[in-house]
Amino acid sequence: PWGPHGKLMHEICGCAWRDNESYRQIMGVIARRMEDKEHNWRHVYKSMLLLEHLIKNGPPKLIDELRANLDVLQKLKFFEYVDKKGKDHGLNVRNRAQILVNLLQDDDTIRMERAKARANATKYGGVSSDQMRFQG
Repeated sequence: PWGPHGKLMHEICGCAWRDNESYRQIMGVIARRMEDKEHNWRHVYKSMLLLEHLIKNGPPKLIDELRANLDVLQKLKFFEYVDKKGKDHGLNVRNRAQILVNLLQDDDTIRMERAKARANATKYGGVSSDQMRFQG
């Protein structure tokens, strides 16, 4: 399934670092989206993709906050939504919830992922498509 674009997640992450009010607003929206049900499964799924990005790139306090509310993610491991055609969209949410729970319970993996994210942030400076065109 598709999710939020990397550039957008990076901008949101920058806002989370900027100040406490922005951080609270971001986390408030994510918390509300995580409570969506059934046919709004995409809201839940996209929120979890953003949370994974924030765990790897965002303020460290986010990790503590998520750990304190781990029960929310634990419950999402049982998310159910099957559409009228019989497709189990809940599977995407359940799998992502399991990934996030596993990540939050493993300090070594979080440290490794955050170090990798920092290295990649400096490694990949933005290059526009115009800059990539062959000049011949």
